[in-house]
Amino acid sequence: MEICIITPLKSKWYKGGGVTKYAEDMIRLLKRKGVHVEVITYKYPSYYLKKIKIHKIPFINFGRYIRSISFVLYAYLYVLLNRDKLPKLFSIQLGEFPFVFLIPLLKFCGKTVSVTFHLTGGHKSITNIILRKILVHYLNKSDNIIAVSNYSKEILLRSGVSKSKIKVIYNGVNTTKVSNHKYAQRKILFFGRLSKEKGIFTLLDAARVLTGFTFYIVGKGPLYNRIKEYIKHKKIKNVKLLGYLPYSKLKKEILSAEMVVFPSLHEAFPIAILETMSYGKPVIATNVGGIPEMIKDGKNGILIKPNSVRSLTRAITKLHNDKKLRIKLSRNATNTVKKIFAWDTIIKKILNVYMGLSKNGNENTYN
Repeated sequence: MEICIITPLKSKWYKGGGVTKYAEDMIRLLKRKGVHVEVITYKYPSYYLKKIKIHKIPFINFGRYIRSISFVLYAYLYVLLNRDKLPKLFSIQLGEFPFVFLIPLLKFCGKTVSVTFHLTGGHKSITNIILRKILVHYLNKSDNIIAVSNYSKEILLRSGVSKSKIKVIYNGVNTTKVSNHKYAQRKILFFGRLSKEKGIFTLLDAARVLTGFTFYIVGKGPLYNRIKEYIKHKKIKNVKLLGYLPYSKLKKEILSAEMVVFPSLHEAFPIAILETMSYGKPVIATNVGGIPEMIKDGKNGILIKPNSVRSLTRAITKLHNDKKLRIKLSRNATNTVKKIFAWDTIIKKILNVYMGLSKNGNENTYN
């Protein structure tokens, strides 16, 4: 089987996020399963695998939207000129709205198109009526849509996407065994993109209340400078803003934390939480989006109200004071990931969809 995947990859100018991590893991695993994989991505990727052809598309690097729009325009031309050389089956990792405009082009070129839907309910393409109509119109032209959670499926159905096209397959995560690791008491970690939907200011206000804890924030994003200014203006002494860290260093931060918090306002199905659970770290996260599908409150993590400083501070205090609860949540989180979200399980489901879409494939044939 041959497939071409359209997705952002890590590069010297783009450090990547959940969609990037998902795509890179999937590409590696598909290759391991014997699939011929090609990738269309932004120019200058720093992610390489042997025997994978990467089509590097130019772009204008001036803000997130100009970058993705210019990439799509250049990709249009590239696909038109090379359509006979590219695989029949395409997979679009839809984490940026302009990528949806590639669907009609690919169909015009006679390609089969699967779309993995990573957008959240708070994204402009969902909340804006005009953008939502455009999104739905083109998604309905695709051959298949993989929703990364039941929450994502509900968004698509409410928006008007055909039910017959949608299949729910959760995000996957690697389940490398981690030995017991010493952690720092009262060290609270957040990692992710520093943007509005992540609820960072709720975390900062919680830090102002819980002065006996130290809060570590890892990541970059559009709110980075505002966060620095807020910390300075409010004279918050117990917050360490670490910026972007390569994965090896991020892993050390996760393992050395007492707990990891995700005070998000909107989420689809965050890989960051799955990664934290796979390491056996207690998680506090908001009851939004697809998060309740991975975290069961009091069993393998703690769920809190979004945009609530009180809810967050109470959860942190409770978890810190209850060692038995921390051990229980850690053990159950690891087991949850192994049983439901391990890439070994998820990649088979994805491959079955792709085989079903390919000319001679049938769904549910890969074991």
